[in-house]
Amino acid sequence: MLAAIVTLAFALAPVDFTPPPDGSVTYTLGLEGAGGNDILADLKWHWNEPTRGKAITDLHSLDCNNVCRGMVHFAHKACDTSCDMVCESSHRQSIPPYSGWLTYPVGNPNNILEAAEKFGFDFALGNGIMDDSSSRSGIDAAEQNPKLRAEWNLTCWNSAPCTLSTKNIEELTYKIDYEIQFYRLTRMADGSLARTNGPVTQFYREMYIVDAKSMQPPVNVEACKCALGYEEHANATPLDKVPVACISIVEDDGDTRVATGQEIKDMNFQVVCNDMSNALVTLNSPLQNCSMVKIPAGWEFDCEDGSAQDTQLVNDLNFDCSSAFFATKTALMAPKPQAKANTMCLEIKKKEPNAKLKYRLKQPSTLARLKSARLTADSRRYVNSVQVRTWIITDYASFTDISKLLIPAPAPATYLRELHTAHRIGGINPAEPKAKALYDNELLSTPGVEPEPMEDFVKAKLASDREATMKWVRTSAAKSFADWFKGNEAAVVAKAVNTFVTRFARAGDDGRLAVAEMLASKNLAPHLYSLKGEGISALAARLTQPVDGKLAEALVVALEKTKHPSARFAALNAHKSLSAGLKRRLEQIK
Repeated sequence: MLAAIVTLAFALAPVDFTPPPDGSVTYTLGLEGAGGNDILADLKWHWNEPTRGKAITDLHSLDCNNVCRGMVHFAHKACDTSCDMVCESSHRQSIPPYSGWLTYPVGNPNNILEAAEKFGFDFALGNGIMDDSSSRSGIDAAEQNPKLRAEWNLTCWNSAPCTLSTKNIEELTYKIDYEIQFYRLTRMADGSLARTNGPVTQFYREMYIVDAKSMQPPVNVEACKCALGYEEHANATPLDKVPVACISIVEDDGDTRVATGQEIKDMNFQVVCNDMSNALVTLNSPLQNCSMVKIPAGWEFDCEDGSAQDTQLVNDLNFDCSSAFFATKTALMAPKPQAKANTMCLEIKKKEPNAKLKYRLKQPSTLARLKSARLTADSRRYVNSVQVRTWIITDYASFTDISKLLIPAPAPATYLRELHTAHRIGGINPAEPKAKALYDNELLSTPGVEPEPMEDFVKAKLASDREATMKWVRTSAAKSFADWFKGNEAAVVAKAVNTFVTRFARAGDDGRLAVAEMLASKNLAPHLYSLKGEGISALAARLTQPVDGKLAEALVVALEKTKHPSARFAALNAHKSLSAGLKRRLEQIK
């Protein structure tokens, strides 16, 4: 029986989306006086018919047996908890929210900038057109439309033991083509206008929208640990792969098989945790006809009396049980294969382990923990950043929490990267109330962070607490950035500010107002000379369309403070509703 196949939450079936109409607009790029040349550009845009394709494949679900302690999936009596297809202890597996409104990067973005330069204009004019084009064509509004967002959680719908059940869901890809023609109009002696065409260039944008009605029936494939072949069926993306979680035995003839639960008990593993980062594991009773025993990263070391931290193995352990190993030992030495374990702490609030406490081997508790350990083992980098990610997953630990305990304390950029990874592998849910502490406002101003982790962070902030986030941008972001300028390379911090402005300028008018007021703050005054990036061009482009008085005033003030070259674009193409006073102020910005 396939009961409760999947729980889907869609505000609106995104397939109902109707693209905005095609259109065009003419920009004035330069006026050379009476009798001179007027330099212009015509922009056209066209929404193509959507194409259909797979959006997500391998939405995993594994059988949850009645005796399941959160992780038992077996087909044969010989397989028990060691034959493990780990699932969440709540019998619910979830994937990070997939949003059907994500817009992929602009295709051929440099074309328009290069064409503008060929015609004698700097980047600010090209950026101004680029920023305005996304708004005029309607893709900005589509991006911010909550009705087009799709999120779901997956329940364990599979009832067939030792199989992996997968589903597919499709998406519609909308491509918007843009073409821009630069040209010059020269007024002739007889009063007529002669047109001289300049470069023509194209660029495009794409938007993916999930079709909620396209969920396909499940397909089951064998995924029993007895075969040790499960990884072949997993998603090819490393962060989405379900890693191997079983202890395996290499027999004397070279064959590899899964160790049964009884065999694991018979081998009598002894675990000594010296601290939260290191342990020594001893195989006290090697089996007959066994040359090697392997414990994969992800297994946990459980403190028997609960007084100290549990830890997690983050490297693969190999125990040499071959005849060659025993031949090097004497009977008096009682040979016992050993392996050194690199570990991470799983409980931030408990005391650190020591060699006097008793520990036992325990299977991975959750899929997210297992994935995190596998990432570490594959990278072979047993560093503080891994502990940061582990505590985020196990304790929803904030940057402040971790900084008080971990030596050396992590940099804010490190925390953001590991928070992003934890989210990607399903270790945290930003929508949960307890996740609020993870998304501290002060982290928004962190310089030196790659676009993807910061983009993920900002989206989570705006989705969970938009009003409070915008208030922080208006009132506190400038001081936060000013503090970063102290003692850090100005170019690095300026890049972070420019990216920050771009991100919020494209989040809607409340975001534009917030960053405009931030730029007007006296805290940033000494550093505004560094802010020449495209983010401020997005603010200038907003003035080419109808805008209310409060936002218009704030945008002009921001352009005055930064003396940004895009002010010229705004002045030449200001919407007719802009007051004469504000337009004069734009024209005076040099």
